Amino acid sequence: FAPGPYSDSSYVGNRLVFLPGGELTVCDDAIVQGTGTYSKYTGGSIKENVTSLHPNFVAEITLNEKEPYADHLVNPAEVTLFPNDNSAEAIQKPILNSTGAPIGVRLQLPVENQDGAPLGTMLAYAYLFPNPAGQTRNGNRHLFLKDGDLTIFNDIIVHATGIYAGYSGDRAPTSESDHKITLIPPQTIERHSAGKQTKASETMSVLLVVALVSFVWL
Repeated sequence: FAPGPYSDSSYVGNRLVFLPGGELTVCDDAIVQGTGTYSKYTGGSIKENVTSLHPNFVAEITLNEKEPYADHLVNPAEVTLFPNDNSAEAIQKPILNSTGAPIGVRLQLPVENQDGAPLGTMLAYAYLFPNPAGQTRNGNRHLFLKDGDLTIFNDIIVHATGIYAGYSGDRAPTSESDHKITLIPPQTIERHSAGKQTKASETMSVLLVVALVSFVWL
């Protein structure tokens, strides 16, 4: 991805990490599930610092527990975001198979509100899988917004921060006709006291991370 004001990491994809004390399923930087020793990190996030690419890939990965909701983030209202694929800043690149046929697309799009004001940047991949009913799409979207981030797998919000934290666990369907993403909040969210939970993290060094990548559409 091209440089942008979103993160020092431009990784978008899925990882399954097998460790002596358990396993981690990671979507972009969101920990979708942890088992064994790492079960407490489910719903949290990772921070990756790559220290070497050659001859071996080496990185330090910090695991962060899920952040508690503040009272004002509980049960937020429905919100609509507008990725702008007509912007001069938009980047769209096809993903091709071995014969040169398009099987998906890579996207980097500015995100705006309904009035056209800039909110941030969306990085995304889309893969298309043929089936008898038509094309099935599968993938990830990572939205880096000025008031928080969103990690979306297909149309499920697997992780959210900042003012969007209350949307974690529910849906973000996309309308192709008018190019909008609607954030639908969960019907109920367990309340936590932000002042009574402590944030924990754990750092590990990995020699090799195998990424199993599936991607999303606009």
